[in-house]
Amino acid sequence: MNKKASYTLRIVAGAYLIYLAYSLIKGYIVEHEVSVGFMVVGILFGAVGLFFCVTGLQGQRQVDREEQEAQEACEEALPLPSGEIGAAPKDTGADGMEAAAAEENVIEKEVVEGTEEEKKEEEV
Repeated sequence: MNKKASYTLRIVAGAYLIYLAYSLIKGYIVEHEVSVGFMVVGILFGAVGLFFCVTGLQGQRQVDREEQEAQEACEEALPLPSGEIGAAPKDTGADGMEAAAAEENVIEKEVVEGTEEEKKEEEV
């Protein structure tokens, strides 16, 4: 389980403890038949639930900051050719065309050599 999921689970558990605390305290206030122990346990659940929620939120913020810093460091380490995010590569002009033509010649040469080798194998 990754850190962010564990912090989310902590927040959910804290919220549930706060809900239980509310139910116990409400039961004590509305129905005086419930013992004082339920009131004390309700307050304890509320404090622990609040602690879980606060630490879970702080942890999620920290993980988000770390992820953002890692992404920024990665972007700084690997800049795009133009130096801007999302920018299109610069037009290479004639040099780009020459490179593409040279690549086509290499492919054609490999195809021609392949057929010559097949002919030699057929002759043998």
